[in-house]
Amino acid sequence: MTISATEVRFDDDFMWVYLQDGRAFGLPLTWFPSLKKASDRDRENVQLSPFGLHWESLDEDLSVAGLLSQARSFWRKHRGATKRRGNRRISAKMPVLHAPSQYRGINRKSAA
Repeated sequence: MTISATEVRFDDDFMWVYLQDGRAFGLPLTWFPSLKKASDRDRENVQLSPFGLHWESLDEDLSVAGLLSQARSFWRKHRGATKRRGNRRISAKMPVLHAPSQYRGINRKSAA
């Protein structure tokens, strides 16, 4: 069974990927230079397939399996990296596993 992306959203720093099983995660755009340099219009022109994401105008293809693997390995490598903010300890570099509400509804492309 393959996990498919149902939606992709962008903000200034992250690409948010939403999966058919309800999971979502954010990855830094610095990991994807062609997407970081692209215009909002080019980023929104993503084609979703059962296996990944494709941007024809940018000649960029990303597999969902590869993105999940990157997020998992990054988290394992940086899970001890924490800092203090007020009375809370927060992860300094851990990828986001769900999108905060302030990112919902911006620059998004959904599967039909």
